[in-house]
Amino acid sequence: MKNFWKILAIIFCSLLLAAHFGRAGLFALQYLSVLMPFLLFWKSKIAARIIQAFLFLGGLEWIRITVYYVKTIPFN
Repeated sequence: MKNFWKILAIIFCSLLLAAHFGRAGLFALQYLSVLMPFLLFWKSKIAARIIQAFLFLGGLEWIRITVYYVKTIPFN
């Protein structure tokens, strides 16, 4: 059951990133984000590292866009 929640979190993050990239008009990254959970079927260390790198870069993107919105939106 523990693995189910981990896999569900990866799928949710991938779909959320796909929506983010689709809204930004970055369709190649959107398709890549949608296809990324399918690497979970490939049981190897390379697939695990690719998914880890994808989630890390996705987190960096969310931090970048959060900083951008905080700087550009006035809070008056």
